[in-house]
Amino acid sequence: MLAGKSDPAFNRERLQLVFNETAADLRTLGIDCAALVDIKRVLPASTVSVLYDCLYDFAAAAFAASNPILMLFVSDKAEAGEGEGSGDGVAAGRQQRRVVEIRVALEAEESAQTEGYTRSLEELRRVLERRNVRFTLDIASDGATLAVQVNEDKGGCVMEELLLTKIPVVATLTAVFFLLTAAQTLHALFLAARKSGRPVSAATVYETLLVVHLYLATATMLSAYANHGVLLLHLRVTALPLSALLWFNLALAVVGLTLAIRYRKPVMTWEIVLFALCSPPVIDAAGAFAPYLFIADAAFLTFRVSAGLILDIRRFRNSITRLSAIEAVDRLPEGLAMAEKNGRVLYMNDAMRWCLMELGFATDLSDVSMLWENLCEIAERGAAPINDVLPEGVRIQIGEDNVRLFKRDTAEVNGKTYRRLAAIDVTEEERLNTTIARTNVLLEQANRELEESLARVHEVARNEAMLHMKARVHDTIGQRLSILHRYLEDGSSNPKALDQVTNLVRSMMEDLARADDEQSPTELASIVHAFELVGVRIEQIGSLPKAPAVAEAFVTICREAATNAVKHGQAHNVRIAFEESGSSYTLRVTNDGLAGPSDFREGTGLPSMREAVGAVGGTCQVTATQPFTLEAVVPR
Repeated sequence: MLAGKSDPAFNRERLQLVFNETAADLRTLGIDCAALVDIKRVLPASTVSVLYDCLYDFAAAAFAASNPILMLFVSDKAEAGEGEGSGDGVAAGRQQRRVVEIRVALEAEESAQTEGYTRSLEELRRVLERRNVRFTLDIASDGATLAVQVNEDKGGCVMEELLLTKIPVVATLTAVFFLLTAAQTLHALFLAARKSGRPVSAATVYETLLVVHLYLATATMLSAYANHGVLLLHLRVTALPLSALLWFNLALAVVGLTLAIRYRKPVMTWEIVLFALCSPPVIDAAGAFAPYLFIADAAFLTFRVSAGLILDIRRFRNSITRLSAIEAVDRLPEGLAMAEKNGRVLYMNDAMRWCLMELGFATDLSDVSMLWENLCEIAERGAAPINDVLPEGVRIQIGEDNVRLFKRDTAEVNGKTYRRLAAIDVTEEERLNTTIARTNVLLEQANRELEESLARVHEVARNEAMLHMKARVHDTIGQRLSILHRYLEDGSSNPKALDQVTNLVRSMMEDLARADDEQSPTELASIVHAFELVGVRIEQIGSLPKAPAVAEAFVTICREAATNAVKHGQAHNVRIAFEESGSSYTLRVTNDGLAGPSDFREGTGLPSMREAVGAVGGTCQVTATQPFTLEAVVPR
């Protein structure tokens, strides 16, 4: 009867309860009985059934004794000569062959023994021999002792080693598998959500089956922790043996192998092997090492599920979903509202809600049928100078530093037309427009001032041109007239000299029309040659500076100084000396003419010379005493 029970395993507590009930039944029948159970392993119902039958056979023989007393002791041990495993590991050592022994002692009054008592014990011996068990039966005048040994039957107690795993290990594995089940469920949901709208993929099915694997592992550890003598999956109305359900792991390994071959993923080899190792035959064959299979399974799946969740979170953050799109629109700085044709608001983001609140509209605005007219009215009231109704929309200043351009249009979604209102932030644009307008005013003012300055510059340029021409006329004509005046004073009748003087006078107009950029050395040479015609010797010491501007200024000074020497000083010799130093150019002009009067005043020539040397940053000094000296210095 016990062997046919649906719960086919007995641990120490359950077996003690059974034999206590048996002892109580015997006491009601007049046999004083006590039982003690000391087993370390879970016994299958078939083994307990044999022990139970032997006990009742012995109790039946005890009825023939006078005032019988039964003492019952049940224990398990290793059979001699086959060795015991170590109990220091995760689980107790697995015996190669273990036996369960029941010892029953009968005490009775010796004077009361009858021939029927002896016959009943002999009959007991024959019954035990038919049961095919190992036993010893010692009969004495005051009682008897029975020892029965039964080999453990594994038929009803599959994977019993898991029931012997240490409690801290089982508790830890239970918690880990529970958390992994929850995490893998989230991973499967993420995967299914990412593939929504498409057919269910093989990967989604596989990840869902992995949730079942973790659930069964959690149930196995939870059942081992409860240790009711057998591994069961307890449901609301029934209990299912996990020894049969764990065959699912082998089926999952086959599915995983199929996917690995189809999608060429050799990395799945580790999990496929682990799933296969967690099947009942392998767990039963592993013996004391069975808990290590679940430890390896938990360690690997902790890494795998954690990595999968991390990737799921990264994909979720980087993916665009309906919720992320709505959140993005809510965070837009531009206001947006959508409404039906009748004005009922369907959606309004935070920026639009803020704009309307600042303009005095209700915070829970649900009807925008008259909103556009209200916005136009606000703009036309002109509370701020910038407010205006424009062709492209309504521009309204909100607060002190925010300007919005409200625009309306329609949008068609799924064949249905909706109203759309946008509040575009044009604060920076208006600020730029204001800055540009202010800059345009400044530019117009600067343009007027520039035109006035150009007019003055043209006037100055004309004046400078006239002064320059006067200086040219003065230098050229003055030089020629001085030479002609000197020639006439000398009264020379030399025909050759007369021809040269005549040509010199005729070339006055050509010299006036000569370009200003004529080479200075050539011009200086022509000056020296011209004054030699009238007997004025010009001695040149050194050479003109290589700087064109300085050389041109020095030539101008040489011409004017030589002309003044002949015209005003009646000089016959003029000495021109050019000097250069590391910091300046120097021109020194002396003549042997008359000294200047005591009330010497500068006329037209000296100012023009000062102007010429001043144009190149130099200075000009005059010594009016004899010899008359003019010195011009220009820094380098």
